[in-house]
Amino acid sequence: MNINRTLITMVLTALTGQTFAANASYPHLYLQGQFGYADTHGGFSDFFKRIFGLDRVSDSQGVTGRVSGGYALNHFLAVEMGVGAYPSTKIIAYNKTVRNEINDIYDIDLIARLSINLPFTDNFSFFVQGGPTLVHTHHTKSYYAKETSGFIATGKAAIGLNYNFCEPLGINLLVGHIFEHGDIYDNNYSPAIDTIMLGLSYRF
Repeated sequence: MNINRTLITMVLTALTGQTFAANASYPHLYLQGQFGYADTHGGFSDFFKRIFGLDRVSDSQGVTGRVSGGYALNHFLAVEMGVGAYPSTKIIAYNKTVRNEINDIYDIDLIARLSINLPFTDNFSFFVQGGPTLVHTHHTKSYYAKETSGFIATGKAAIGLNYNFCEPLGINLLVGHIFEHGDIYDNNYSPAIDTIMLGLSYRF
């Protein structure tokens, strides 16, 4: 008798824990903070540029972070706006001298997120997201470009997993990419950026 009662209690507890996310009120607002690792580089062509001794963008690794606020329309669709910061990088010449430095890299994005709950649970979900972003860069003065600062329009995309471990908190793991824009000899050049971040979200 006690065993049956214990089993029933465990099942009810599990069901309660798995259904709170599905019963969350929609639509709702949320805030999110993410922190992790970023690699600022020049795209896939850099591999061949290194082999043939051509000018290229130096791989620069470092910490990254992003804060965002969003609006979840339902279980599947949300839109959010965020600001992220990324490591600086350099343009390396064929003779390994530094031609240009790109500093103060951050972006302001507008993202659409599509989420799908994983089988057998409402707490875990897989998501894909993407949208336009304005990347800010500061190019130092070099022999082929003058010193400039400004925003460059490009795009970004990401995939990830989200886990709602309690109401109203959730954690997520995200792997993202910001697309390279322009030519490395131009002042409006924006490097490619790969990120992996762990985030914490709060639903209102």
